[in-house]
Amino acid sequence: MYKGRRSDTEGYSDDPAMWHGFCIQLLEMIAKDLKFTFTIQHVADNQYGISHEVDGITKWNGMIGELLEKVIFL
Repeated sequence: MYKGRRSDTEGYSDDPAMWHGFCIQLLEMIAKDLKFTFTIQHVADNQYGISHEVDGITKWNGMIGELLEKVIFL
């Protein structure tokens, strides 16, 4: 995946609409063939997902945590 530049003087964009590359193209092709739409978004804590104990309960952060807490959906 390639994050496009916002301009010549700024860094790479965090806007998924500016992203390009194989993964994005593949996702777009699959969505077209299977007739679904999708939205790409950043997780709030910028983590993929690491488990940790909170009061004796295993919790997850990142994408996994957001899925388990039903903040995001597949």
